Amino acid sequence: NSWAYTPDSPWPDYDPAAAQALLTTVNLEAPADDGEAPAEEGETATAEDGENTAMTGAPEEFQRPASPFEFSLLVANNPALIALVNDIANAWGELGFTVRIEVADMTTLHNRLDTGNFDAALVEFSFAPNADPDPYVFWHQGQVGVGQNFGAMNDLRISEALEQARRETLGINRALLYTEFQELFAERAAALVLYYPLYTYGVDARLQGVQLGYLSSASDRFRTLRDWTFISAE
Repeated sequence: NSWAYTPDSPWPDYDPAAAQALLTTVNLEAPADDGEAPAEEGETATAEDGENTAMTGAPEEFQRPASPFEFSLLVANNPALIALVNDIANAWGELGFTVRIEVADMTTLHNRLDTGNFDAALVEFSFAPNADPDPYVFWHQGQVGVGQNFGAMNDLRISEALEQARRETLGINRALLYTEFQELFAERAAALVLYYPLYTYGVDARLQGVQLGYLSSASDRFRTLRDWTFISAE
């Protein structure tokens, strides 16, 4: 329900057969160490403590898998999320990957996200308490180490789009900039966005004028409370 959402962004289709075919065409072996510092190119990033859920990758310097087809997946000690990562690990396993699941308490999870000490992580994130869907803190290159750009996403075009959207005062121009961001996000595969939760609220049949817009937190459903009225008893 966000005004900034672009439904026709080029998100990839779920196609395990195509994924398997593509894996046969790429070289996943790490390049030989020639003594030069690695290029500053972020892999993926994430955000924490909220509603949206995504699987993200860590900065390259922390990734030391035994083989290019093996990685660990960090997750909070939450039964629902643990069940989800088991399904994810099985899906990756069908493509020939070995996924080691690492369960951590929230303090450890936050510390490891802050330091980039993970291969990939499953996290929930939210824009709360702001109703404006501004993803600057999650994906801007200047938020590495100081914000919630835990995966060190370092993309100039994404950062510029987010900066301009923050400064722009006209809603139509902001929507265009966020459309550009979503297209770049899908193209770069900044993270694997898994789902957005669906919440159902019950309302008394006598209550009129209830409207729901963008919800960044559960309390946002009361934003139009002043317009709610009860039908008078006859």
